[in-house]
Amino acid sequence: MPLALWGCLPALPTRNLTDGDTGELVDCQITVPSEEVSIQTAINQAASGDNVCIEPGIYYENLDFNGQNVRVVGLSTPYETIIDGNGSDTVVRFQNNETALSGLENITIQNGRAQSGAGIKLDGASPTLREVIVRGNSCETTATEGCVGVGLHISESNAQIFDIQVSENTASALHASQNDGVGIHVNHSDIQIEGAWLNHNGFHVGGELDGEEILIEGVGFAAYNAQIDLSQTVIVQNWIMGNSVDTVTTTIWGAGFLAKDSSQINASHMLIADNTVEQSGISICQGPLSILNSSIEVTHLRVLGNLTNCQQSIGSIAHLSANTEARFEQALFVGNHAPSGAISGGIFLYDATLDLLNSSIAENSGPGSAISGAKPGTNIVNAECSNFSGKRYDIFANVDDPRGSDGNFGQDPLLMNTSNESALHWDVHLSPESPLIDAGCGLNDDQSARTDPDNTAPNVGPYGGPDANQWDLDRDA
Repeated sequence: MPLALWGCLPALPTRNLTDGDTGELVDCQITVPSEEVSIQTAINQAASGDNVCIEPGIYYENLDFNGQNVRVVGLSTPYETIIDGNGSDTVVRFQNNETALSGLENITIQNGRAQSGAGIKLDGASPTLREVIVRGNSCETTATEGCVGVGLHISESNAQIFDIQVSENTASALHASQNDGVGIHVNHSDIQIEGAWLNHNGFHVGGELDGEEILIEGVGFAAYNAQIDLSQTVIVQNWIMGNSVDTVTTTIWGAGFLAKDSSQINASHMLIADNTVEQSGISICQGPLSILNSSIEVTHLRVLGNLTNCQQSIGSIAHLSANTEARFEQALFVGNHAPSGAISGGIFLYDATLDLLNSSIAENSGPGSAISGAKPGTNIVNAECSNFSGKRYDIFANVDDPRGSDGNFGQDPLLMNTSNESALHWDVHLSPESPLIDAGCGLNDDQSARTDPDNTAPNVGPYGGPDANQWDLDRDA
């Protein structure tokens, strides 16, 4: 039963009520708790295509849609309509071929506890999630199982997700284990996400560890053999920290975002910032953006102020390997650091192809602080109208320096302000004196010259290009 409710509504078969978050009318067939005491009972009794409407309050339940193609809709904002798993098992399951007619809207999912999908688990189902918060779910490794998709686990799905926040979900490693995606984990799926905020998801390593290796992949977001279209995605302040005993190696890939196993990622307007790895003991850590044997294409990308602090750190910006193909347009990579144990910095390539257009890499740490390769002659870098700068003399390692050809150059980008301790408070717009202004190039899909909204040559970086004025992921508008 909920702790706080609106007044009871008339017991009519069908009512039109106002969705508190969008203001649109919702056609409610069953209302909880006015007509049914529990959400699960309402789901079981609903017909295909029905809306189960939830009045504001906290509901202590673990839900299974059981193949029912119904939508559970909160009648206020997600902050006021909460389903709490009470620290026991997955909070919401879709695992019986539910279609896009099923789903959640205007609801918070919290306090689940499970090895896989403690918050929401999609397995062989393709619901629609809209205006959902997934927070405060948890997992501890066991002697036989790691933690997978603690906030949201998606497998064999064609789900559509709009405006989701996945935050403060945590995992703890007490045993040697493989662990994938504390925030969101996607496996063998083809999904669309428009509007995602993944923040403060974390992984703690400690305790009486046993075994040989702890593997942690993609704390914010992890994709395996998945096709994903992403837009307006923020991955910030996710973390890994702890202490390894001398007999256990901790290997970390992508504190922010990881894709592997032939995944295909197409994204626009993405921010990866302030993600932190602080791991002592025997530890090998890859960049906050890690792509293995996959393809990724991102326009309007910012990778800012991420910290990777391990015994060995490889790629302070990104790690691209195993025949990966990556293309970044209108991107900015600034202030990413690996303060100790940096074997290589910047964007690290191992048998990979990197294409850059109208992008800037500046002031990152480690040898090869812009771009570094595992060995000469095994990687391909195609850069056009892009900027590469840094305080170190060796901002390129085992790759050719592209500056001086194809419109590439190397100057201080003269950003407005990057002095704040947190990258979330940086202003990375270009100052009026920036050499990146009107320094870009390129063609649109129709082969016309690419321009900024003011019809001049595009600026280099995320605020350039024809749709530059759509960028506001820090929500300060």
